[in-house]
Amino acid sequence: VRLIGEGILVLDLPRRFVSYDVTETGSLTVRDDTLLGWVGRIVTEPLDGAIPGTAGGGLLRLAGEGTVLVLPPNRPAPGSTGEDG
Repeated sequence: VRLIGEGILVLDLPRRFVSYDVTETGSLTVRDDTLLGWVGRIVTEPLDGAIPGTAGGGLLRLAGEGTVLVLPPNRPAPGSTGEDG
């Protein structure tokens, strides 16, 4: 989702998102199932060999100039098995 204009956006997310600045001189690669959106002039491109919608997520390359919003995968705390109890 590309966000344009002024205003307020409220997101109800299961955990904190992170933001990454992208500049004309670089790019960012993310899993497609973690991308929330971006602000600015960003172009997305699936990477060769990436399979969108598969378990583990396909990969996207984001280039241009702006800020990318990503929801990191939910990972168990160190030393945890990821299961309750």
